[in-house]
Amino acid sequence: MTASVATGVWERLSLSCHAAFGWAAAFDTNSPPTVVTETLLLGIVRAHRPNSEPEVLLRHFGLTVADLEGAVRRTSPQFEYTAANPLSLTEMPRLSANTQRALDTALVLNERIPTGDGFMPLSYLFGGLLTVESSIAFQLLKDMLKPADLGEIAVSYAGEFLPQASTVSYDVILRERFPGTAAPEQPSVKSTARLEPPPRERTVFSGQAQVQVSRNAELRMIEDALANPSRPLVILKGPRGAGKTALGILASSRLASKFPDGQITVS
Repeated sequence: MTASVATGVWERLSLSCHAAFGWAAAFDTNSPPTVVTETLLLGIVRAHRPNSEPEVLLRHFGLTVADLEGAVRRTSPQFEYTAANPLSLTEMPRLSANTQRALDTALVLNERIPTGDGFMPLSYLFGGLLTVESSIAFQLLKDMLKPADLGEIAVSYAGEFLPQASTVSYDVILRERFPGTAAPEQPSVKSTARLEPPPRERTVFSGQAQVQVSRNAELRMIEDALANPSRPLVILKGPRGAGKTALGILASSRLASKFPDGQITVS
């Protein structure tokens, strides 16, 4: 095991990456917790449900997140997977050797294909996991996705998807690269029953809002914009995995008291 990676790496990661490491650390009840590749894989999924690249990959081959979680539980039963929220981390947790290899690769990907805001997105973290063939995460996905070649998937992900992730979705790449392997679509069932609108609930935000981040400048900009009645709308823009959802939820949780009539979160 290794304590962490080089100083300063944590500050270079996106909010979604922070959330993924927070979830992975929450699965280990030891103190201090250690992040291993299989718990990081689940952390990536939980940090960006339901559209993280691992979940998109599973769906393409007719699998679900429940299938993945079941496989991880059976392989690594020593961890506690019932955590309701990620740990609030302010620095990199302890990493297993394979997890650090995955992170190192992700950082290299980020140097070769930098994002506009300078933060490493979540998609690169998954790309790093796909390169560590000796890891439990790689072996789990390899076994689950048979007869597909996970090595070929990894090459396609890093070579075809990541360079154009801001313009092309991963499911499009999968359909083009692996035709004929997608799960058949379920037939739609038409109903004549009248749908009643769901009851309006008070604000409930997910655990992502509890992740400690260093985005105070962006938070102040959002709060200042919403304080102006002539600007009732704030739009967050950025590449996939940069942490837009986590930042929006964090800002919403801080501003909840200013909207007493209730709020709706759609992801």
